[in-house]
Amino acid sequence: MIILKPRKKPLIIIALEALIRRLPTTHSKFSSIKQELHLRKIGYRGERSIDFYLDFLSSFKEIYVLHDLRLKGDNGHFFQIDTLIMTPSFMIILEIKNLSGTLYLNPLTQQMIRTFQTTEEVLPYPLLQTQMQKHQLKEWITSKKWPLLKIFDFIVISDPTTRLVADSSNQHLMSQVIHSARLPEVLQKLFNSSPSQAVLSLKKLQDLATSFMFNHTEIELAIMQKYHLSTQDLMRGLFCTKCETFTVVRLKRAWKCKICSTRVNSAPLQALNDYYLLVNPTLTNRDFRHFTNLISPQLAHSILKEHCPAFTGTLKSRTYTIPFSTH
Repeated sequence: MIILKPRKKPLIIIALEALIRRLPTTHSKFSSIKQELHLRKIGYRGERSIDFYLDFLSSFKEIYVLHDLRLKGDNGHFFQIDTLIMTPSFMIILEIKNLSGTLYLNPLTQQMIRTFQTTEEVLPYPLLQTQMQKHQLKEWITSKKWPLLKIFDFIVISDPTTRLVADSSNQHLMSQVIHSARLPEVLQKLFNSSPSQAVLSLKKLQDLATSFMFNHTEIELAIMQKYHLSTQDLMRGLFCTKCETFTVVRLKRAWKCKICSTRVNSAPLQALNDYYLLVNPTLTNRDFRHFTNLISPQLAHSILKEHCPAFTGTLKSRTYTIPFSTH
């Protein structure tokens, strides 16, 4: 098994964390943003939890795995696949759901009803989602003149305590909607029962996987626009990771917090990342000083020169490009 595209912390979560860090807790939209971050983290934990069950594929040499793949269809709309497993004979789409409680699947109304404690809610029918993903993936492959492989799809429920319910006439749905612990068994059965005749050579399979990677597009964040926020809503300064205040200053060639005296040498880079995620991928010396409460243009220049090697313009009007880092 070759994991060509590893699962990484989604950029949307990193951006929401930056926004929560910079937004005052008294802001009217703080609680709703925090709730969105909480739900997205739950989903991400669910996605990560299935990676343990995919380890059994490590002995298979002719398999490529791509996580969090986002492609643009011919209609101009993007579609995203949590996990795509590629073999020379077929592909597998895994859509991962981290949902607790009881899930009732109703193919007649094409709804999924979730009951958790005393609350009941109607959720989108997950098999419709994977059917759409299959259709969009087939169209994408065909439009790029690649041979069309058979595509299987599964809904993987990552919470082992979640109860799955379907009417007696719809028990066949349980072969497609499974708990993550069943994933090795289900995939092994699929490998054993599916035709072994290869549609693609290993070289062509690698080329197709590489084409997926090349055409992958990260989601456009636009977090500030989504919540109708401006830079005036954000707290300025350099962040202390220990006491969680924007009170880091330059003291004796080190970045230290004025409140707890913790050395936070990563504070300038953290501020650049926050600016990239929330404001703009480029900035000037003046922009950086305003965002971080730095006074010295020389100090700001040395930071920008160190971390932003790509820049344009004269020294006075220089625009720096932020090389975003998740570290």
